[in-house]
Amino acid sequence: METIEGVRLVKEKLPHVKTVLGISNVSFGLPAAAREVVNSVFLYYATKAGLDLAIVNAEKLERFASIPEVKSAACESLLFNTPPVDAEDERLRTAPRLARADAGAEGRINQWHNRRRHGAFPEDRETG
Repeated sequence: METIEGVRLVKEKLPHVKTVLGISNVSFGLPAAAREVVNSVFLYYATKAGLDLAIVNAEKLERFASIPEVKSAACESLLFNTPPVDAEDERLRTAPRLARADAGAEGRINQWHNRRRHGAFPEDRETG
């Protein structure tokens, strides 16, 4: 994700500069259950990249180490726009490609909504 790469580059080029991010912006529009996990995974990678200060509601943050592997993998796929190559549902494998076709100003937002529409999280999938 460009934000995480941006933090890494700032720390590489300007190591004494402090970095700060509002974490929950990355998951805006997702269901509450998914937001907690996405925010946690995003915070984990941003911190690894050198983030100094995170603006986040700690009460609504799941510990990265306690996130089941299947959920953290889904979040990584969402955050880094890399769908699972072995996804049974072809829509999950093609959603990023379809979203990239929306090259306008709303393209990035559409990537998130495409993932949500295609059930990137079990809570989003329609039943019955």
